[in-house]
Amino acid sequence: MINVLLPWCLDIMNSKSTERVNASQYCLQIILNTYSGMNDEPDSKPDEVLCEMHEEVIDKILSSLLDKIVNKTTTGIARDALIEFITRNIHYTALNWAKQLIEFGGLLTLMEIASQCQSKYFNSLDITSSTQTITSVCLTKIDENLDENDKEGFFNIINEFIREDLNSTDVECHVNAIVAMITLTFGSFNVANTIITKDGFDKIIVDFWNENDLLLQKVICEFIYVVVTKYNEFITFIRESLPILEKLIYSKDPDNLENLTSFKSIQVRAFVNICKMNKFEEIKYFRVACMFVHDEVQILVWLEVCRQFLTSPQRDMRKWAVAGLSYLTFNPVVKNTLIEDRQAVETIIEFAKTENQSILYQVDILL
Repeated sequence: MINVLLPWCLDIMNSKSTERVNASQYCLQIILNTYSGMNDEPDSKPDEVLCEMHEEVIDKILSSLLDKIVNKTTTGIARDALIEFITRNIHYTALNWAKQLIEFGGLLTLMEIASQCQSKYFNSLDITSSTQTITSVCLTKIDENLDENDKEGFFNIINEFIREDLNSTDVECHVNAIVAMITLTFGSFNVANTIITKDGFDKIIVDFWNENDLLLQKVICEFIYVVVTKYNEFITFIRESLPILEKLIYSKDPDNLENLTSFKSIQVRAFVNICKMNKFEEIKYFRVACMFVHDEVQILVWLEVCRQFLTSPQRDMRKWAVAGLSYLTFNPVVKNTLIEDRQAVETIIEFAKTENQSILYQVDILL
C-alpha cells in the first residue's frame, strides 16, 4: 500500500497551487500517523509497538521526503511544505527523526537547500522567499533534539559541508557557503558561532570580497547584516568587516551600465549595515558612519537611491530600500520629503501586504 500511496501523494504535492500542496501535506501526515499511531493532537506521541512493526515503512517515508526535497523538479512551495513536514515530526517525543536525518544523510540534503540563493546565475533548485527561514527552523529543531554525542556529529557534518565550499576555487561554491552561514546564523546560532570565530574565517571573507564578484559581494553584505544582530558575540568579525563596507561606500560607480544597478544594490546593503552598526559605541564614531549622520548631501543622495529601489523589479531590493529609509527618516528633511512622495508611501504600504513577513518590523519603524 505504501508503495502506491506515498509516490502518489508526493506527486500531488509537487504543485504550484498552495491549496493542493496543503491538502497533500495533510494526506501525507495521515499516512504517517496511520503507521506510527500518532494523531493530530499537539501532544500526540507515537505507539512504540506500531513504530517497531512499521519501522521499514516509516524509514521509507523519511528517505522519500529527502529525495523529493532535493529533486530539481520539485516546486518551491512543495519543497517548503516537505521541510515543514519533517520539522513537525522531528521532536524526540514524536518519531525522533533528528538522529535519523544524520544517519540517512538527510542533514546534507538540508544543508544543500540552506545554501541555495534566489539567483538567475547560480543554483538550479526552485526556492521561495520563505525557504531559507523554513530550513533554518528545521536545522534548529534537529540540533535541539539531539543528545550531546550526536550534537558533535551534527556540527562536524555542517562544518565539513561549509569548509569544502569555502576552500573551493569556484565562486558559486563561495556564494553557497556564505548563504549557508546566513541560514545557520538565523537559527543554529551555536554552530554558526563556532565556525565564524575559528581562526581565519574573517580573512576568507575578505579574500572573497576581493574577488570582485557582484553576487558574492551581495551575499557577504547580507551575511554581515545578519551577524550584526549578534553584535556582542561577533564583535571581532564585525570590526574586521567595517573596512570592507567603507571601501564599497567610497567606490566609484562602474563604467559598465549593465553592472551599475547590481553595484548600487550592494551599496544599499552596505549602507543599511553601517546604519545598523551605528548604534554601537565602538562603531558610531567611525568615519563612514559619521558621514551618514551629519552629511546632509550624502543623506539626500541615499534617499534618492532608496526611493529608486522601492519600485525595483528585484523584489528583494524593496526590502533593503525600506530598511534604508527606516534609518534615513530619523533626519527631518528626509521625513518631510518622503511624506510628500505619495507614490513612495503607497509602495511601502503595498509591499507590507506581501507574503514576506521579515520586512514588517522595518515597515512599522518607517511608517
